[in-house]
Amino acid sequence: MFLGDENVKTLATFIHGYRQARIDLGMPEFGARESSLLDEFEKWLAAKLDDARDVAWPTLVATQDPGERNVRTFFLLFEEFLRERGDSLSRSAEVPWPP
Repeated sequence: MFLGDENVKTLATFIHGYRQARIDLGMPEFGARESSLLDEFEKWLAAKLDDARDVAWPTLVATQDPGERNVRTFFLLFEEFLRERGDSLSRSAEVPWPP
């Protein structure tokens, strides 16, 4: 996928647009497996960073890495989150499409 830059906030905007497009097409936002994954990641990341603010995961990632190319930090953190759950990005990619 092409985001235009490597900023985590651009990734979050892309995901938001993807969710909305699925709704507009009459599909669920995400499949059952993915529906709460980013919410759980957000809680995990806030706990990991000991950040009690009520902010979204892109802001938490930007707190960890304020650079303009912090989407890489997101994927490193997201992979760590998945591994703690016994999963990984490569295994998640095996989910059949469409979910």
